[in-house]
Amino acid sequence: MAFPPRSQQGGILVPHQQYAGGQGLIPLPPQQHGLATALMPTGPPRTTSLQAPIMRLLGHQGEVYTSKFSPTGSTLASGSFERLIFLWNVYGDCENYCVLKGHQGAIMDLNYSTDGTMLFSVATDKLGAVWDVEVGARVKKLKGHSSFVNSVSSSQRGSQIIATGSDDGTARVWDLRSRFASQNLNNTYQITSVLFNSTSDQLITGGLDNDVKVWDLRNEEVLYTLAGHNDTITSLSLSANGHYIASNGMDNTVRIWDVRPFTQDQHAFMFMCCVICYAACGMRCFTSELCYIINVVLNLIINSFSCLFFVCLLCQNLLGCSWSPDGRLVAAGSADRYVYVWDTITGHIRYKLPGHQGSVNDVDFHPKEPILLSCSSDKTLYLGELQ
Repeated sequence: MAFPPRSQQGGILVPHQQYAGGQGLIPLPPQQHGLATALMPTGPPRTTSLQAPIMRLLGHQGEVYTSKFSPTGSTLASGSFERLIFLWNVYGDCENYCVLKGHQGAIMDLNYSTDGTMLFSVATDKLGAVWDVEVGARVKKLKGHSSFVNSVSSSQRGSQIIATGSDDGTARVWDLRSRFASQNLNNTYQITSVLFNSTSDQLITGGLDNDVKVWDLRNEEVLYTLAGHNDTITSLSLSANGHYIASNGMDNTVRIWDVRPFTQDQHAFMFMCCVICYAACGMRCFTSELCYIINVVLNLIINSFSCLFFVCLLCQNLLGCSWSPDGRLVAAGSADRYVYVWDTITGHIRYKLPGHQGSVNDVDFHPKEPILLSCSSDKTLYLGELQ
């Protein structure tokens, strides 16, 4: 554990300034290690306890690949190419109060335990790690993968287990009471994202084969496959009620899947949503494209699991995605340097958020307030207040 140097001032609060041409922000000061910059435009009434509507967190010296809020929402963690994990305060000056060292490769993904006392990380050094965030120390190494480890997920119920997905084509399930992985799920292609369902008896994976697969952990077999993406799946996220999965990928789409047990009444509703949301995306639908979508929907209906929304974007590769706690919003980062936020009821884009100067690699909603966290290849993180 290492504590970064801090200035006497702590974070820098930047007052808002009105320009002749309308609202604006004054230029940002030079970057300082482990500090946050507050951007304070004039605007509507405040909706969160952030020090300012927009907070920029500075300190990483490499591309930031992942960032997550703790379950309480009072702190957050970020991991980067420089092989370090930073722990930050969410409120006040958003100080970087601790740095976790130990990985020998870029940090690819982070996940908190349900009680917030442990942080799980995976990296390109082929290892996973378990950290005690209260003392700032690594308490366990997870060895077994033979290539880069891309994703980590923790169980939401029962004893604490975690899952990891790797370029070696396996997803491994780890019981923290044991030294080795308790289960190995073998896939043909690299696995880029893993996710437990709400009851932790199923594991959802996505990867280079473009499919979302749901595994039964009791039998270690694929229960069903959700087909539809045309390129690598980059991220998976589970809604708070456990009924829906959001998946996004290199095909520039975000899809929402209903994974509740099949009922006959669901199919017509899902089919209508697919067609409506595809038409509402604002792109011209050619006949061949529309036929393809209809075929995908029909195949999904036959397999008893359906895609609720098919969201097309005139943007570049969509990366990390996240659900809001109330399930009304889904956000995703993009290689075009924007953060996109959709309304899950209408399928329309609610926000298109600028600010980053590099690919936005991960996003996360605050568990209690309308705050959206994003991290980027520009080495910065943003905390943004949503209205």
